[in-house]
Amino acid sequence: LEDCGSVDNRIALARSCMDRKMYREAVALYRSCLAGVHQSDPDIRFGLARAFVLAGDFKEAHAMALALRHSHASFRGPEVRLVLARALEGLGHLDDALTEYRVLADTFAGEEGRWRYGALLHRMGRSAEASDVFHRMLRNASRMPEHYREAQQQWLTLAREQVQA
Repeated sequence: LEDCGSVDNRIALARSCMDRKMYREAVALYRSCLAGVHQSDPDIRFGLARAFVLAGDFKEAHAMALALRHSHASFRGPEVRLVLARALEGLGHLDDALTEYRVLADTFAGEEGRWRYGALLHRMGRSAEASDVFHRMLRNASRMPEHYREAQQQWLTLAREQVQA
């Protein structure tokens, strides 16, 4: 980046920051890319929205996810919905977040959408419904190939912990 401050290099560094949980730095880098021909780039805006969520800046994440959904409706729909749902949850708009997570529980590739739906149900005191979600996750995963279970291990472990609790 010191040798060449190109947008591609800033994006690469922002992604590296995200991998290292340096979310504020990622936010600054993604923001620096939103200029000129890249001002409305959906990849950059999505990266920024994710960085906002992970940095705990839910208001900015919410605004960016809504703007991205509006301007590029078909761009990474489930992933944008996940960012939006997490932002809504972070803002305390639990019913709206639950609505988004409910859709993700059935449409998001992998188990994260289902787990977040169950976790929010549990947080809202709807333990029986949450338990059903976690049991369904584990039952479905038992029917999936080993490589799927390995890829989804984080979410399946969390579901297992909820079932045992």
